[in-house]
Amino acid sequence: MNTQNFVGSTTAAGEDDNNNNNNLSLQRSNGSITIPSYEGNYHVDISSTNFELETITSSYTGLMRIYRLLYIAEHYSIRRGHDDLGDHYLDAGDFFNAVCCYVRSQYYCITPRHMMTMSSRLKVYADIAELTTKRHKLAARHFLSVSFEHCSNHFQDLISPQTLTQFVCLCRLATFERSEIHRLIIMSTNMKQYLELEPFICDILYKFNETSYSLCLALMSQFEHIFALDQYLASHLRTLYYEIRHRIIVIYFLPYKNASMTVMARQLNTTIDIFEDEFVHLIHLGKIKARIDSKNKILYVADTDQR
Repeated sequence: MNTQNFVGSTTAAGEDDNNNNNNLSLQRSNGSITIPSYEGNYHVDISSTNFELETITSSYTGLMRIYRLLYIAEHYSIRRGHDDLGDHYLDAGDFFNAVCCYVRSQYYCITPRHMMTMSSRLKVYADIAELTTKRHKLAARHFLSVSFEHCSNHFQDLISPQTLTQFVCLCRLATFERSEIHRLIIMSTNMKQYLELEPFICDILYKFNETSYSLCLALMSQFEHIFALDQYLASHLRTLYYEIRHRIIVIYFLPYKNASMTVMARQLNTTIDIFEDEFVHLIHLGKIKARIDSKNKILYVADTDQR
C-alpha cells in the first residue's frame, strides 16, 4: 500500500473529528507531511485525583475509628494508623494534618524502640526546619543526635544517611570551631558510621581539621554538584559555601599581624582582586579588624586602643 495515500486517506477520514477536538493531525502538503501547531486550551481535570485522595483519607479515618473502638494490639495498630494517615497527608501536601497525625502517634509509643524512633524522626523534622530558617548551628546539633540505625532503617523516605552526612558537614564547617569538629564529628562513634558512606565528606572534614584549606575548598568545589541535588540543601548551598569560605579566611589570618594578600589568594584558590573584595566585605561585617595596603597588597591587623 502507498504510504502517502494511506496517510492522506487517514487524515481525510479523521478531519472532522480532529477539527472538533482540536487534536494534532497529520496533513500532506506538496508530498510532505507537516504537523500544525496546537492552538487549543489545555485543561487538567483533577476531579479524579481529588476523589482518590478523599477515598483514601476516608479509608484511613474509618480504620482509625475501628482501632480506637476495639483498642487492639496494645496500641500498635493505632500508632501505625496515625503514621500511615500522616504519611498520606504528607504525600497530598496537607502538612498541617500530617503534623497533627504524627503528634498523635507519639501517645501510642509503648516500647523504648518506638520512643527512640519517633524521637529521631522529630529531630530530623527539627533539623530541616532549622535549616530552612538559616539557623545552621542548631541544625548541625540536631543532625548529630540522630541515630545511624534509625536513619538507615526507619525513615529512608524522609532523609538518607548520605544526605544527613552532607548536612552535618556543611553546617558544621560553616559554624563550628576546628576543635568541635574534631571532637563531635571525627571522633564520634555514631558519625563514623555516616562518614563511611561518603568518603569525600570525610576528606573535606579532615582537610579542614588539618588546616589544608586550599585542598578543602578544592574538594568542596569538585563535589558542589552532588550537594546541589538535595531538595532541602540546594537553596542554602551558596550561603553555606560563602560562610565556610569566609570562616576559612578569618581563621587563616587570625595568627598574623600582617600577611601577604598574594600568598593568601594563592592558598585559597582565587585571584588577588577577588580576595581583596572578600576581605573588604569581612571588614565591613566586623568579622576581621584589619587594614588593607592595596598598593603593596599587604594586610595589617588594625591597631586597637587599649584604654
